[in-house]
Amino acid sequence: MPQVTDKHKILFVDDEPKVLMGLRRNYVAMLGLWDMEFVTSAADALQKLGNSDFDVMITDISMPGMSGLDLLKVVNRDHPRTQCIVLTGTNDLQLAEALINAVRVYRFYTKPCDADVLKAGICDAVNAGRAMSDSRGGIETMLLDRLNTGILVTDANGRVRYMNSAATSVLTISSLLQMAHSGQLRTKSPETSALLLNVIEKIARRDATETRGISLSDDDVGERLHLIIAPLDEGDGAMLFVTEVSRRPLPTAAIIKDLLGLTEAEAKLVACLVQGDTVKEASSHMDITESSARTYLKRILSKLQVSRQSELIGHVLTTTLPK
Repeated sequence: MPQVTDKHKILFVDDEPKVLMGLRRNYVAMLGLWDMEFVTSAADALQKLGNSDFDVMITDISMPGMSGLDLLKVVNRDHPRTQCIVLTGTNDLQLAEALINAVRVYRFYTKPCDADVLKAGICDAVNAGRAMSDSRGGIETMLLDRLNTGILVTDANGRVRYMNSAATSVLTISSLLQMAHSGQLRTKSPETSALLLNVIEKIARRDATETRGISLSDDDVGERLHLIIAPLDEGDGAMLFVTEVSRRPLPTAAIIKDLLGLTEAEAKLVACLVQGDTVKEASSHMDITESSARTYLKRILSKLQVSRQSELIGHVLTTTLPK
């Protein structure tokens, strides 16, 4: 019979004993909160999982015998409430793409990883697992993971609290948007990083009342990302909608009009907002008064039964659009 414990059960899997010893040493202070197990093979991990439920599993990928990738497939299938984190020594892009396409992974870290960053990731995974404990939270988490649009939740300092599968994909393979060892978002250049973090802070602390957009591009590799930063409904923090424009263009006014049943003027306003314009900027582009634009916006919110601009943009970006 599985043991009953109030502690969160954490399973570490790595074929290198020295790595496990380092992890054990780093997290001695967590013994009051975590019940930790350390195993050196995927087979041993599956045995542990068969005997007890684990909140989080942290695994290497390249291991003799059963690989970490195959282990993740089994855990996703047989233990769906166990949040999975990859901690691997490889920076192989093909491996990252294989992970993204084949399995559900909560976070992806490369060795060496700062102990505090990994600890924060494990704590976030535990919290995500709590959301899975009731049916509504489980459904919402699964739906977010099926969206093509990346969704990130950060604190006011731009440190990531949550990301769905699409956002994990972006942060794993993109050169334009990444997560530093501290968990803070960063871009390819210090100047753009400062701009992004400044916008996140203003919106998270409600110093800016409207959503804002930032575009990132790298012409050398043909990559372009579009970020919309919106305030969270409750508490300090920001939500980022990340669209890989190089793969999935932003919706045009014509598509928005047909998809959502809006008038031509309403669709044009929504298209401007999705691009990152404020209502005032959108009214200028549309050659109408700001008052008229705000009247249109109120009408749109009522039609779509959403209460604020951030919900409207999220609704548009996360709706399945024609290719």
